[in-house]
Formats: sequence, C-alpha cells, structure tokens
Amino acid sequence: MNYQQRATVCIVDDDPNQINMIKDFIESKYPNTAISTFANGESALSGIHKEPDVLILDYHLDSEHAAAMNGIQVLQKYKQRYPLSVVVFMSANERPEIAANTIKYGAYDYVTKNEMAFSRMEIILNNTLYQSKLKKNLGQQKLFNILFLFALVLLLVSLLSK
Repeated sequence: MNYQQRATVCIVDDDPNQINMIKDFIESKYPNTAISTFANGESALSGIHKEPDVLILDYHLDSEHAAAMNGIQVLQKYKQRYPLSVVVFMSANERPEIAANTIKYGAYDYVTKNEMAFSRMEIILNNTLYQSKLKKNLGQQKLFNILFLFALVLLLVSLLSK
C-alpha cells in the first residue's frame, strides 16, 4: 500500500548507517513523507516542535556519549509532550524485557533489527499512517459538522424571526 498523503516521520538512532537505511526504506515506500533524523534523544527532544505521525526510536543511544539517555527515557519525556503519539522502537536489542518495557511506557510496537525488520516496519507504518489519515479526516469532518450546525441554527433563527 502506498501512502499518498504527506506524512511526517522522525528517526532517532545513534548509528548513521541505520538512520540512512531506515530513511532510504521509508523514502522508497512512502515518497511523500517528510523525514527528520536525530543522532540522540536529547537532540530529538529539543528538535521536535510538532508531533510527527510516527517516531522511530532506537533503544541504545549512547555510542557517542556514554551518559546519553536511552530509548525508554526519551520515550517517557516525549510522551509527556505528545501522549497520544505513535512511537515505534527499532533496536538490535532482543531482550524480551526491554521490548515489554517499551510497550509498558507507551510505545506502539517494538521491532528487532533483523532480516524481518523492514517487512514488520512496513506493516506498522501502513497501519499507523492510515490511522493518522483517518484521525485527520475525522477532525475535518467535525469542523464541517460544527459549521453545518451553525448555518442550520442561523437559518432556523431567521425563519422563526419572520
């Protein structure tokens, strides 16, 4: 499924090769997507000013700075700002307790970096971007309904005042 509407995705990974692979994958499957990349959680938290449709987050973000926040710490701070946002972890860490903790703290899903990672990521992105499109359409429909109701009330008031 090709997603035709403009979407936004942020990628947070301390490995530039991983960022490039994920970015290339997304650009090939979803050409209308605006992609922002960050090498650590701190720069992501200070650089994301508008909620993206999807945030792809690595668990270990300490290759350059040993004291850097890990993915769960970033997730917790990010979710304080955007509680309903979609965060997908994509990490080489295969420990089940790490995956469970990411979900516990609000991640949408956890993808292990292996031979199936991009297949899983495509399914997740299809689902989340489609849900995002539905939410945006619902918001537009609510606005239309309010305007329609307002026009109807004005019409009734003008008819009753005659």
